[in-house]
Order: sequence, then structure tokens, then C-alpha cells
Amino acid sequence: MIPRLLLLGAVGLAAIVSAPAAAPAAAPTAPVNFVFFLIDDLGWGDLACYGNPHVRTPHIDRLAREGTRFTDAYAAAPVCSPARAGLFTGRWPVRSGVTDAIGEAGIKWNGGRKTIPPGNASQL
Repeated sequence: MIPRLLLLGAVGLAAIVSAPAAAPAAAPTAPVNFVFFLIDDLGWGDLACYGNPHVRTPHIDRLAREGTRFTDAYAAAPVCSPARAGLFTGRWPVRSGVTDAIGEAGIKWNGGRKTIPPGNASQL
């Protein structure tokens, strides 16, 4: 009696566990288009889609209407070079040695690290 009950329990458990595997696979979805703007000296109210009545930005306004518009943004630094260093490396700019705008001579701020690994270049 006990072996038969054990066998029925094992078969029932196997059926329950394998049921999700028998479900039809979901249709593949198309990749999502993502546009990222990094603009120097752009304030929160400098575009028409954010309420500026004086500046016409029809193409950006269309992207804002048809897509997702974000209302909160943060930068790693208030000037170009450190902000870009933070974005490209994912680190605080001071950890990469970039604390001010990089001039014409430039500096070697990345410490020999690649900012975008070759395998990810098409995904950033």
C-alpha cells in the first residue's frame, strides 16, 4: 500500500513540476529603440517639451510625445569632461582622475581601461 501511494505521489509531483515546461513559448519581442541625449549646459526648462515657450525644438518634442519623457536627471559633475567620464566608466569622475574640463593637451584619465568594451559598443 505504501509503495503504491509513494509512486502515485511521485508521478503527481512530476506532473505538477513539468507542467510549466509544456506551456507554449511566448512570441519573441522586437528590440526596444532607445535614444540617449547627453547635452552640455542644458537646463531642465530649455526645451519646448519641458515648457520653454521661446525655444522651438520640434523634433525633440515629437520624440518626447511618442516616447517616454523623464522628469528627474542627475549628473556626476557640472562640467562636460567629468560628467562624460562618469557616464562612460560608471565611476565617480574623481576616481578616474577627471575633476575638471579636459583641455587641448588632454590627460590620460582612464588609467589604461577601455571605457566601452568592444563587445558592448553597439549596446551603449
